[in-house]
Amino acid sequence: MSLSDVVKSLEENYTYTKDVTIGRTTFGISLLTYEQDQLINTIPEEEDNALSFYERTKLQVLSYALTKIAGEIIPLIVEIDNGGKIETKERSIYVREVLKKLPPKIIEKLFEVYIDFKDEIDTMLSNEVEYKWFKTPEARKAERDKKESEVESKEPAKEEGESAPDGSPIVFTKIEEKDDEVAQG
Repeated sequence: MSLSDVVKSLEENYTYTKDVTIGRTTFGISLLTYEQDQLINTIPEEEDNALSFYERTKLQVLSYALTKIAGEIIPLIVEIDNGGKIETKERSIYVREVLKKLPPKIIEKLFEVYIDFKDEIDTMLSNEVEYKWFKTPEARKAERDKKESEVESKEPAKEEGESAPDGSPIVFTKIEEKDDEVAQG
């Protein structure tokens, strides 16, 4: 088996999809790949408020996650007949345009299903890891949380001087060099 066969097998083994029916329509949802996840712009634009950022993020995630509508597989490149002229669009762009035509409640439900599906796969994969942990991910998270709470509970340093992480004052001592002692030492 060649390396490219192994990679292809990995892609097939770790492609997770689920069908969900909302109303009278069935949608196919797939977990995003790492590459797709990175393509989603998660940095809010200046004019964004929290709600518009959340709405835009839902559309971006679903534009990559939706792979089927009403049982029809959406190809990576969609050909659209526009009055005798064939136009092509990437699947994510096409799906985003379709989503914008749907009622907001449908988009909300699809996104809820995607998040639930993602949690389901995360739990499944957590149970399938075969590795002897030095520190489990849960233990590392507990350590991080403890350190964060310690940092948050510390008082800020006074204006006159700084404090060490343990809260004790930092004292600076001036070291004077004496030419005589250096020459003799």
